[in-house]
Parts: sequence; C-alpha cells; structure tokens
Amino acid sequence: MKKIIFTLACLIFISCASTKLPPAPASKTMMKQANQIVIVTDDKPKDSYKRFAQYLSSNGYSFKSTNKTLLTLQTENKMSQKKRGFSIYYRVNAAVIDSTIKLNGIVAYPMGNEDEAENAGGENSEPRVAWEHIVNLAKNYPQSTQIFYKRN
Repeated sequence: MKKIIFTLACLIFISCASTKLPPAPASKTMMKQANQIVIVTDDKPKDSYKRFAQYLSSNGYSFKSTNKTLLTLQTENKMSQKKRGFSIYYRVNAAVIDSTIKLNGIVAYPMGNEDEAENAGGENSEPRVAWEHIVNLAKNYPQSTQIFYKRN
C-alpha cells in the first residue's frame, strides 16, 4: 500500500512540475515560461526584415531558410553550450509583422530531440540558456524601439 501511495505522489509531483502556464499577453516584464520576444521598430516591414537578417548575419548566424515574401527566416543551429561532453544547439525563428519582429527559438539536442527555448527551468537548463542567447540578440538589436515578452 505504501508503494502505491508513494508512486501516486511521485506521479502527481512530476505532472505538476511540468505544467505549462497559460498563454500571456505581451509585457515589458519577462514572465515565467516566456517563449516569444516581440521587437518593435520604426522600420517598414521589408526594411525591418532585411536589417534584422543583416544583424543576425553580422552576429555569426547563417540561415537555414528565408522567405522574403512572408518575411520569415530561420537560422542554422548555433552552439549554445557544452554539457556533459555534448554540444547543445539552438536556432532562431523570426517573423516580421507590420513594424514588429517576433522571435522564438528551438533547442536542438545531440540525439535529434528538440525543445522550445523559454524562460523556464534552472539557470543552466538548455531551454533557458538558449532563451538567454535570444534575449541578448533582441536587447542588442540597434533598430529596436521597445521589447516585449510573451508566452504562447
């Protein structure tokens, strides 16, 4: 009986620990599990797309895909950190909508698994480290007039 109760308690704890929070609207303050950054610019959409692509390129990113019609791009994987002898990578997805650039990221693990970059987990967790790389990109973007964080 004790084993059953212990097993049920562990299952409840695990399910609560991995619970996703509901979506949250854009905010200047980063919330827990934020997974999207919205950069506001004064540029026209096509100019914003071109400048942001140039900015990524000048910061060592290469592109896996770009779409000048839809104003979207995805970078190739870039190393985020080395952990337990493995290299962990991340990539950036960007979409320009009106005068905003919406960013999110994907963490790519050595065995082919992927996860969402987000403001979650421990300080050195893969999703958080990748998220911090993307946050730094946004904060240092020279055309930015404001930055907001969202949780989808």
